[in-house]
Amino acid sequence: MSLRRNIRRRLDRILADPYMNTELLADAGGKLNLLGCRSARVDRNFRIVFVICEECRNIPE
Repeated sequence: MSLRRNIRRRLDRILADPYMNTELLADAGGKLNLLGCRSARVDRNFRIVFVICEECRNIPE
């Protein structure tokens, strides 16, 4: 399967249920602050990183 098709299929699943088979990311202490973001794996080398507004409003400052 092509990468484009895999991305489309994964995006469709995320839009249907963003909590299913995704992981909540935490601050790793690096240059990127991913606290409150979620990620979904497309393949071994590609991830989709996104935010659910309901969750980002509940992050302690």
